[in-house]
Parts: sequence; structure tokens; C-alpha cells
Amino acid sequence: MNLRPGLFRLPGAPVARIALVGWVALLVPPLIFGPWLPLLDLVAFVGLGNYPATLSHGPLHYAVFQFTYIVHYAMSRAMAACGIGAGAQIVVFYLLQGVGCFAVVSRLLPRLVPEAWWAGLAVAVGTLAFWNGFFLWGGPLPFSLAATALAVATFCALREAEAPERCDRLLVPLLAMVAVACHPFALLFAVILAALRWVFVPARRGQTIALGAGLLVFGWIVVRDSPESGAASGVPGLFGWPLTQIPQRLIELFAVSPSFTEQLFGFCPAGLRIYFLLLGAIHLAGFVASPVVAVVARESRALRMLAALNSVVALLYLCSRQNDFMIPGWPWRILTFYSPFLFVAGIAAPAYLIRRWRPAWLRVMHRPAKAAWAVPVAVVGLLAVAQIPVLGLGGQVGRSYERTRGQILQSGVANAFVVITDIDAIQPFYLRSVPFLLFGDPQIVARNVHLFTEWHIQNRHPTRLAETWLDLGRPAYQAAFSTSAQGLEVRLVPQPAGQVPLPVGNNQGDRGGKPDLALMQFHLGNQLIQLGLLRDAILHYQAALRVNPGFAEVHNNVGVAYLNSQKLAEAAAHFQEAVRLKPGYVDAHANLGAVLLQSGRPAEAAVQFQQALQADPNHAGAREGMRRVTGK
Repeated sequence: MNLRPGLFRLPGAPVARIALVGWVALLVPPLIFGPWLPLLDLVAFVGLGNYPATLSHGPLHYAVFQFTYIVHYAMSRAMAACGIGAGAQIVVFYLLQGVGCFAVVSRLLPRLVPEAWWAGLAVAVGTLAFWNGFFLWGGPLPFSLAATALAVATFCALREAEAPERCDRLLVPLLAMVAVACHPFALLFAVILAALRWVFVPARRGQTIALGAGLLVFGWIVVRDSPESGAASGVPGLFGWPLTQIPQRLIELFAVSPSFTEQLFGFCPAGLRIYFLLLGAIHLAGFVASPVVAVVARESRALRMLAALNSVVALLYLCSRQNDFMIPGWPWRILTFYSPFLFVAGIAAPAYLIRRWRPAWLRVMHRPAKAAWAVPVAVVGLLAVAQIPVLGLGGQVGRSYERTRGQILQSGVANAFVVITDIDAIQPFYLRSVPFLLFGDPQIVARNVHLFTEWHIQNRHPTRLAETWLDLGRPAYQAAFSTSAQGLEVRLVPQPAGQVPLPVGNNQGDRGGKPDLALMQFHLGNQLIQLGLLRDAILHYQAALRVNPGFAEVHNNVGVAYLNSQKLAEAAAHFQEAVRLKPGYVDAHANLGAVLLQSGRPAEAAVQFQQALQADPNHAGAREGMRRVTGK
């Protein structure tokens, strides 16, 4: 294979002109249809990160520093401090990811594919190579930013494979670290990059070993720092033996992106559906050809490295398991993370094999007729048109945001705690980003109204609201969302004083799926009781029982809180309910015995202690209670 000289110099003029048209098609549509792009998670993360900086601390709302997901939050805070609002930030984050992907595609393809017309056509098709169903979901934003940082790092490593003396030694390690700081899942992919760099860039092996060690140390810090640190032990569950999964995964190359898009927007434009099918075919071609190219392409170290990378990605994808409890959408996250290289390898690897074994097939691609250059330009135009039906939905995000904000402001609510509910009633799905924009809206914040979004259920997000734990005595409301012919609606429902308002009707949980609100309130009560905050612990236990009255453990623990508050009658009632719901519940029997003993009913207490000891003869509380009853 005779590659053009200077693997990473500017491409030839015809391909450069097509790339320029591609840049226009990439950059202009979001600027026209923005700033409210309909990318759910991207918009939601920006909304959470745009709480006014001067108010982002104190007793009501505060932020915690954690390495996990820190980069997007720091960028959002920095842009907010510079006066760049939420709408502009949405466009900036979108373009940052699109520019990173297309830069890799447009720089690599003309050098790995010597046939100018074929390279130009591929560059045109690759203008939206980063678009798939998972990306249109909004990334999620930290994951997509991590993919962008590592894509640039991988591009630099490919450049090092050809000419290490022309490359900055620190760029790849720095970008790899940034990727992990964007999202902890990037650690696995950064380690893969380090391994490939060690193999294909021998001049950097010493530094690559240091990079690998640094990644592992940084990963260890992130895992310990993350509130989801237990997730690391479940990583093996994300992979399995692929034989039973290969047919399903191959079908999903073509089916998942349209399915995601339909779920998100309620439809998938025909042009976009065709593009997704084309991308699936390109990815499949790359998966098939890359292992062969990685072995036979001895004359190009960069191409071999790309083929080896794509082979590893294929293996990861085919062996991946769908496990929403651990990581929702894990197989498609892998594809999204590597989207520019999947595309380039899907073009360059088959082209190399054809050039090697059937060169006559590509001869016409070197000097096509002048009119042939209109084809890739037309492709770019069609891709620009394919974006319009999706990006055009952003106007509905903006209108829904303005409408619901106006309804909250017109209600006159001020100095209040508002829990967002019934988010499941919001359709189409992408409009669920609107409540997150309301959280940081300056006019709502000026009213001292704090909105508790569904993502505040998850500890991994750095924004914290004190009133999710403590009753501060402010009025509380539920913000019930719904859709109507006029658009998104919100209705504020006052909540009784001294009662924890619950975020019912939400779709977020600790690990995907719907949250178990009763279990969450139970855990909050447990944490508060350990801190000695008995009153607030009782409120959260009561909230858990409103959701699940048959939760025996909650009855037992709220009984303990009442017992420690010297409210014996209330404690006894809950302990009795706990043993009724769960016969043989040792702790509840022992606790009920303790209450009866304090109430001057030793005979009844002895019965409870005896029942506890029958189930667990070594139960310390029951044995101590029986000793006090019998004097032995």
C-alpha cells in the first residue's frame, strides 16, 4: 500500500473542498435551530450546571467536588461565570463533540484511502458519523465528552505511530486523563489505548507504561471518590461469552439507533433511518475486515493500529451484555465511544483489502469525471437535510421551557421547595429535559424556589439540596407535569406541612429503571437516625410507608426512632406492625419487648424476648431484655 507522503498533512484540494462543505453542514444547522437542541441528557446536564454561581452554596443548595464527571460540570460553571447562558452552552457542548468526531474522520480518511474520489465520498458520508440513537439521547453528556477527549488522544496516537518525532509527548497522556475525568467508564477505553500505543509506538513505550500506571492510579481515585464505587465490582457482569449474543448484536447494529430515536422523539425521519442503516453496514464491514488488515498491513503502522483498535472494539461489542441495573445501554455506549474510528475503519480497512487483492476495482476512483465530485457534495447536502427534522424539535423545548417557567412564576410561589413529579407523563420523551432547565432558571432562583429534579435522586450528581434530607420548615409543593395540545404544562400542588414530598412518577433510579422510592426514603431515614436527627428520620420513614405500607423493616426502624424519642406508644404500634408483616422478625420482637418493658409490662415483654431468642439464641438485645425481666 502506497500511502500519500505526510500522513497527517492537509488533504488534496478536492477532498478539502468536500470537507469544507461538511464543516458547513455540521456547524450551521445547530446554530440555526439552536439554542434549545432536543438532546435530552445534554440539555438536562446543562440545566443542572447552570444554577447561579453566587447561590450555589449554603444551607439550601450546595455542590460537592468529586472527580467523577467533573469536567462537564467545571466547563458549565466556567461558561456560566463568563456570561454564557444555558442555551449557548447546549450548542457549545454539541459542537464540541461533533467537531471532535468530524475532525478525526476528515483528517484520517484522505490519508488512509489514497483514491481521492472514494475518500471524498467517505468524508461526505462521515459528516454525521457521530450521530446515532445514543448520541441523540444527549450522550449522556459526560460520556460523550469523554469519548471526544479520547478520540483526539487516539488520533494523536495514530499520528505517533507514523511519525513519533513530530508529536507532543504529553498530549496523549493528558487527553486520556481528561477523558477519565469526564466519565469513569473511559478508564477501560483509555487502558486499551495505552496498550495499543505500547505495541504500535515503540518510541513511546516508557511513557506509555507510565501512562498505564497513571490511569490505574487515577481510576482507583475516581472509583473511591465516586458515590457509585460499588459499581466497579460489577464490571465483569457487563461482558459474557459472545456465541449466544452475536446474532443479536449484529442485528442491533442496524436496529438500535432507529429504535432509540423513535423512543426519544416519537418518530425517526426516513432520511435518518437510511443513514443509520448505512452506518450499520459500514461498522459491520469494519468489524469483518479489521482483523485481517491488522495482520497483513505491514507497510502502514497507523492503519494496522486503527485496524487493531477496531478489532478490539468489535470484540468488546460482541461480548457486551445489556445490563440496565449496572450501566444502561452498555453495548451502544461502546459504539458511541468509538464512533469516528468505527466509521474510518469501516471505510479504510475494506478499501485496503480491495486495493491489495482486487486493485482494478478501485482504479476508477483515482480520476473520476469532474461531475462525479457533485455526488459527495450532494451527500453532504442530504445529511444536512436529514438533521432538520430532529434539530427542528428544539423549538418545542424552548417553548415548553418558557411556558412552564411562566406558569411557575405566575403561581406566585416563593421561598419554597418544589419536587418535580409525573415526569413520566411528559411526551415526547425528549421534553423531559425541560424541568432541568427550570432548576437553574435565574428568575425561579430569584424567588428562592428550589426544584428537586429526578436526577437529585442519584448521589453521583454533584448538586445537593438540603431539603431532600431535612425539613427546613418551608412550604413544599409537587410540580406535576403533563402535556396538552398547547404544549408542556406544570401544576403546583401544595404538600402538607411536616411531610416529605415525594418525586413520584419519575423514571430515574440508582441504576436505571424506575426508582424504588420507599427503599430510598428508608436509606435516608437510616442515615439520619445514625446522625441523631430523629425527627427528620421519622419523616423519611413515614414517606417510605406512604409508598409501601407493608415495608416491615421501615416499621421496625421508625419504631426505633420513636423509642429513642421516648414516644413509646408510637414505637410499640410500629413494632407490632413489623412482626405482623414479617413473623419471626427478630429485631422487631426484641424492640417490641424493650418498649413493653419500659411501659411496665414485663410479662408481655418476656414473650417477645422469648420469640426473638427462639429465632436467634445469640441476639444480644433479646438476651439482655430477658435478663432484665428474669433478673438472671
